[in-house]
Amino acid sequence: MNAPNGNWPGTEDWQAALLEPHRHFLDHELAGYGLERESDKDDSPPLPPLLGDNSVVFRMKGRFQKRRAVKLWTRAVTSRIARYKAIESYWPTANFLAGLRILPEGIRLIRTYPLLDMDLLSGTRLDDFLSKKHLDPGAMTDLLKAWFGLSSEMESNGWVHGDLRPDNILISYRSGETPRLKLVDYDGFLIRGVDLPPSGSFGRPEFQHPLRRSMKYEGVHGDRFPFLLHATAFAAIRARGGKIWVRHGGGSGTLFQAKDLIKPGQSELLAECMDSTDPDLRVLTEHLVRAISNPIEETPPLSEIGVSWLKKTKSWYPATEASALGSKPDLNLVSSQVANAPTIPAPSTTEKSTKSPITALALAPDHKRIAVGNQDGLVMVMDRGGKRILAKMSDHRLQINALTFSSNGQFVYSAGMDRLVCAFQWVLQETPWRFYAHEHSTTCLSTDRMGAFLVSGGGDGTITLRNLETLKDSEPLKAHKGRISSCVFLEDFLVTAGLDDGKVATWQTRGLTPLAKSDFHGDCIIDMDANQFAKIIAVSTSSRRIGFFETNTLKRGALKIDTKVTVQTLRLSPKGTYIAGGCADGSVRIWNTKSGKLVGNMMVHHKKSIRAVMWLPGGGSLLIGTADGKVKRYTLAWLMFCALFRPKDVEHPRSRDF
Repeated sequence: MNAPNGNWPGTEDWQAALLEPHRHFLDHELAGYGLERESDKDDSPPLPPLLGDNSVVFRMKGRFQKRRAVKLWTRAVTSRIARYKAIESYWPTANFLAGLRILPEGIRLIRTYPLLDMDLLSGTRLDDFLSKKHLDPGAMTDLLKAWFGLSSEMESNGWVHGDLRPDNILISYRSGETPRLKLVDYDGFLIRGVDLPPSGSFGRPEFQHPLRRSMKYEGVHGDRFPFLLHATAFAAIRARGGKIWVRHGGGSGTLFQAKDLIKPGQSELLAECMDSTDPDLRVLTEHLVRAISNPIEETPPLSEIGVSWLKKTKSWYPATEASALGSKPDLNLVSSQVANAPTIPAPSTTEKSTKSPITALALAPDHKRIAVGNQDGLVMVMDRGGKRILAKMSDHRLQINALTFSSNGQFVYSAGMDRLVCAFQWVLQETPWRFYAHEHSTTCLSTDRMGAFLVSGGGDGTITLRNLETLKDSEPLKAHKGRISSCVFLEDFLVTAGLDDGKVATWQTRGLTPLAKSDFHGDCIIDMDANQFAKIIAVSTSSRRIGFFETNTLKRGALKIDTKVTVQTLRLSPKGTYIAGGCADGSVRIWNTKSGKLVGNMMVHHKKSIRAVMWLPGGGSLLIGTADGKVKRYTLAWLMFCALFRPKDVEHPRSRDF
């Protein structure tokens, strides 16, 4: 039987036992192996073990120079053993993965303990490789190509490593040859379609999406962010070599540190990458900054990023013409010349794509016009009938996160991932003012009913209130721990929702005095909407639920809706009877707010998230922004018909392109 928790051998105990393997290994084959030593002399010391997360790996050597790696644990590992037992029969055969077998009772001291027996992979650790080759652009180019190839193979097979840090990545390389990459440490390994117990391993923050640990994410997209992060670092070293390595290299994060990912607006390294004349580095950095502020699932695979050596590649985030022509997009990161004086970027002189995914919608107060925000930063004002585009604004360099009209309908206020908040006078096609509201991206906007105030929420967890008459701003107020997902005015107060801390809070408008607070007990809130008529607040969470609060007291409602899919954006109908959700699988779903029953379901854009949904007055129709840059209108009756009679494979004959 396994030893109880807290009474497991330590590293020294294991090393002493392996000096006599024939006495302690219960496996006949392993009993013939001994610890690998620094030289062939029997009296030379053993190679030091490799330490991991409550584990230790010993390098073993047997007859005919055969070599193995044996992993032993220093604490009770019931869940880890269950994971390896579940995954062993599905373990892939790949030249960058070690073969393995789990032995639940593989070694005996006083009791029996589990071990993991693996092929011993050789190579240079990634961090050591970069420290030796950072002045060799050719080596970096070869590494980038091999890294893209590894990402593509992992993605296509549905394999996820789960902890792509430098000491888990080995490289074998000779100049002029393609580097051979190998991955070790499989505690967090996933295979698409194989049901596994949670690993509880989320990697080091220097190499993971900022939200991964708080969300406890162990999904099939977990490797996309570290693949993109490392690729950006390789491209930066290739383009700027020794200069960037002297300033940022050699630390715990290779190039990027956790602070660069938590507060990208203050990152000198990201600013330096965006200032580069190397087009590949700029493209990768743009995608990295977008990925930091977006949900983990929306990080693109490397195979869909259009770098110079990849042909016929569809870009996950379509590049603007300005990027293609070699201009320098300004992410409003810290300037590499003047750290504390970022300049306002000039409006783009080139046309942005109207086929970029739609990320925000707003309806004018007179209900005759709509504002549309795109992922490439374009803002358009269109007539209600969708017959023509009335105005365009290209001040933003990155994704539009939120839009709202002024009370008189003459201005469109926009918030972008580039931190910028703009006031667009669409009739004159002028931008009379714009400002940087937060240290991180500006995530949400709302105006009060009288049009006196504009509130914005940021990725840094702060809210800022702008007086639209005097154009004076309040000091940014820390409202939540982590990114703010939504904010909305309700009569005399405003409501905010925090993504990371899962809290909903109300604030007095004048003075930003806190009034009430409630939460979802550790859940991350993705989006929020409120309805004064029905006096309810609805939130969607990362655990695929929709919950409700009372507007005035923030008392939790008894109703919870299990959505079965991540709801990226939600909107309550004008009377609060229904709630519409734009989902990560490309569907739009309608639930009844009284019963929680799913009453409408329509697949609008397969496998591409719906990020913008808006009810039209009366609640009989919806506008939906799609991933291919179109605004479609669906009637509530048609969505209900699809859910009732043809919920799965339904065509779109009743939709209308705007």
